[in-house]
Amino acid sequence: MTTSPSYVAAEVACILVGFGIKHNALRTADWSALPAVADELASRSGLNVVVIRGVDGSFSSGPDLSEWQTADTRYVDRTFAAMEAALEAFDPAGRSRGRPAAWRADCGQAVHESRCGAVSE
Repeated sequence: MTTSPSYVAAEVACILVGFGIKHNALRTADWSALPAVADELASRSGLNVVVIRGVDGSFSSGPDLSEWQTADTRYVDRTFAAMEAALEAFDPAGRSRGRPAAWRADCGQAVHESRCGAVSE
């Protein structure tokens, strides 16, 4: 998973999530890395839009449930806490905390083709 954004213009950044398998189901470690990406983006002056897209045409199917096959309930709870922290970090209401005005989840539309086409892992 890409953990640092690619900047396509001073005011636009793209984040590529997933690995292109399991419809980009994210492991707990992947969810845990996303708030730091949001913090990095929030520190960029003039950034107005962040496009979040998945590898190979799928956005994300959510958590990678295969991690839970042998996990105890504390690990599952940590996964949910990491997911919640990641989603809160990218909450547009966070603009008062210096977040960009728009975060767009892109599932393969023209935006990533025209603006984020060069993003790679």
